[in-house]
Amino acid sequence: MKRILLILSALLISVVIFSGCNCNQEELGLSLYVSQLRSDVFEGQSQNYTLHAEYGYTENPYLADGKIGNKEYSLKFRLIGKQTDQATYVIVFEHDGKTFEKAFSLSPNRHALTCEMQIDGFNLKEFTVSIGTYDQKENLTLKSTLPKDVLDYKGALKALEKNQAKLLENYRNSDGVFTAEIYARVLVKESKAYWYIGIASDNGSIKALLIDAQNGNVLAIRDVF
Repeated sequence: MKRILLILSALLISVVIFSGCNCNQEELGLSLYVSQLRSDVFEGQSQNYTLHAEYGYTENPYLADGKIGNKEYSLKFRLIGKQTDQATYVIVFEHDGKTFEKAFSLSPNRHALTCEMQIDGFNLKEFTVSIGTYDQKENLTLKSTLPKDVLDYKGALKALEKNQAKLLENYRNSDGVFTAEIYARVLVKESKAYWYIGIASDNGSIKALLIDAQNGNVLAIRDVF
């Protein structure tokens, strides 16, 4: 009798844990499948420099294979209008008691001077950096360009699940499990925020959607190969 009670207790605990996991997965929804995220964008200008920045994460290794790898969070900077200069430009700033410093390098893909720093838990909407050459720098304040009351990526994906349920069924297997990976990138144009959502299949094709970041409406859909 005692052994039976122990077995029943173990089964009950397993059911509770399993149910909790399922509830958590249902709550997270499609956000579980995001392999690349740009959650915020920043702009700033000083007397001699114009700087853009973005924060988010990318899976490592970065592969469009329909699976999610380890997430690496980073703050990426882009220095505007200095790509033809011969000088070496450096950025320095502090966050959470740590000092970060890095030199810019020319990105052939973006035709701009860029640098990237791995930082976890960055949630500032405004921050000041020191930028310039090794010998002479000046302070520059970066501010988030996201308007107030915009959806975060989880909210955008929930809106997508509601508005495009039929489309998303194409990416679920016979058990209802989502089998693709998602790229979610926020962008701001003329003070208006949008979410770019790319749904990548393991065959390399991407379904690209543009979503209004305030109401979640899908504005455009197209295929990318």
